[in-house]
Amino acid sequence: MNKKQLQSIYDIINKRDNYLNSFYKLVDMDKELPFELYDFIVHTQLEDNEENRLASINRFIGLRNDNLVIAWKKDGKTEEEIENLTKIAFAKTSIFHIVKNKKLLDDILKLEIPNFYKKLFEANLDIGCLMTDVHIEWCDTILKFNKELIKSKGSISESIKFLKDNNLFETQNGKFTDRSYSCIVPNDDKFVMKTFKDCLPSVPILIDNIEKHVTILSKVLSDDLYDDKSEEYMYVQYLKSLSNAFNESDVDKSFKKWVQVDIEWMKLTGPIQFTHPFEFYDDKLRNAVSIEFDIRVKHPDTLDNNTGNEVKSISNNYFDKNENKNIRNIVNSNIDKVQLHIGKQMFYSGSQFDGLASAQVIPNDEDVSEKYGKKIFAFLDKNLELALTKPKLKISRIVIGKEIEDKIDDLINNRPDDFSKIYDITTIGHEYGHILWKDMDTEVIMNDSGNFKNIEEFKASSGGIVSFINSKHFEEFQEDVLINTLKRAIRLIEWKKVPEVEAYYCEGLITLDILFNSGVFKFNNNKLIIDISKSTSDIFYEKYSKVYYKLVESYLKKESANNFLFNYVQNDEDNDFIPKNENVKNFTKYYYELYLNIGNEVL
Repeated sequence: MNKKQLQSIYDIINKRDNYLNSFYKLVDMDKELPFELYDFIVHTQLEDNEENRLASINRFIGLRNDNLVIAWKKDGKTEEEIENLTKIAFAKTSIFHIVKNKKLLDDILKLEIPNFYKKLFEANLDIGCLMTDVHIEWCDTILKFNKELIKSKGSISESIKFLKDNNLFETQNGKFTDRSYSCIVPNDDKFVMKTFKDCLPSVPILIDNIEKHVTILSKVLSDDLYDDKSEEYMYVQYLKSLSNAFNESDVDKSFKKWVQVDIEWMKLTGPIQFTHPFEFYDDKLRNAVSIEFDIRVKHPDTLDNNTGNEVKSISNNYFDKNENKNIRNIVNSNIDKVQLHIGKQMFYSGSQFDGLASAQVIPNDEDVSEKYGKKIFAFLDKNLELALTKPKLKISRIVIGKEIEDKIDDLINNRPDDFSKIYDITTIGHEYGHILWKDMDTEVIMNDSGNFKNIEEFKASSGGIVSFINSKHFEEFQEDVLINTLKRAIRLIEWKKVPEVEAYYCEGLITLDILFNSGVFKFNNNKLIIDISKSTSDIFYEKYSKVYYKLVESYLKKESANNFLFNYVQNDEDNDFIPKNENVKNFTKYYYELYLNIGNEVL
């Protein structure tokens, strides 16, 4: 596919995204709601007002559920009612987006692009619809089991111990794996592991559908000249591997087949990228991968990016003084082989109807990554478009203040090139930061309590920012990055009660601890005082770096994630994480209560 054809596809995706983003204008009560959004509000039992419109749009368009949960709680809905309404919201949202994706496909099929890619796009959307059915079954099976087990055992760590003691973790080469592709189901008076095929009813239908499209794509290939190195051929091999992995009934053989999926996927290097199940934030016990599937289109113009080299330099500087040859070689090799794809999602399905990433680094398999590298996906255009479109919130003005909000607005509206650079430093830097300090078994060893992810997200963000501190851009963007960091830390408090993103909430608490200890934040009489002067900023970056390198030491020793995490957090009576630092504790309590009360109110 040539650049002109790629641009024509990207333009149509932009048109779709502009339409979706326009829904945020409907927060204005003077505007009449389209039927789809009106129907959503009615069926999710919300009164039509400004706050509920924003909460509904954040779910219906933005695919975030947390604002909606707040609205239901304010209405006095019970946990059982919220659970049922969440399922209704998912159904309404997924149907709406599937319809829009089908319209997008119709528009793309009218373009003058190679027939193979038309069939490939049709395959992705068709398979994705079935992935959504499988995702619903995955939630009903895995999340239900986890909830019951944690309740019976009293904690996540005791639940993990039970699973390991009863050999209910998948293994590879005699070791527990860092993720799983199976469910646990009751069998008489005990539990057994079963592959997705044997515990999720829609998987056999999904397999047939994938194989159908493999046959169609193979026939298109046979009409053209190709060899086994062509990108088109690689797509077919990739889909074959995906079908084989889903089709496996033997848990002991399943993991290897999913590794092969990652291998075949890494061979796809072109501007059209499929994905497959690889994220596991939802499953705190066995890291069962969630059911997701999408297709991504790279921006037609290659964008300059030096983040990988900057991140690699902090690794090399550290290892020059503290040698660990094995991890150093693995990290450098992974960074050198990164494929960076900056673009947009065309279609999306399954668990992605519960939230789209702003960026990702994959695959998780470190053995595959050592041989083939990783891919980093970044969605810069989407982030800028949303920043320009979303309404301003009252809570942000109250807590952050007009002066800093004006600086943020200036970056978004008047400095698009600088916005891209800040996104590069913080978001793409975050993804590169994930690669650092790990070898094949780091996660398995450090995740003994289920808290590895709860330090890993901070490790990723701080890796990108510490590499920025040592870059030539530091003086120029010092203030912008600090503002981005403090705003992110505050916003992450909102995810306190959202289990699947608990890791980001913990990242926020650790960052807030540093912000208070460096003097950037002071909290008195329910008022946050923010000091971003050069002197205070310098102190922040110095303390931030020290915390980061303490975490690095913990990674290299492969200590339990709890050793680092519980320097900053403790459990409250509800077993939720709360800050240890008294200032952070007071502020987070204030902010979270404010968020529950006015989190959906616009200026």
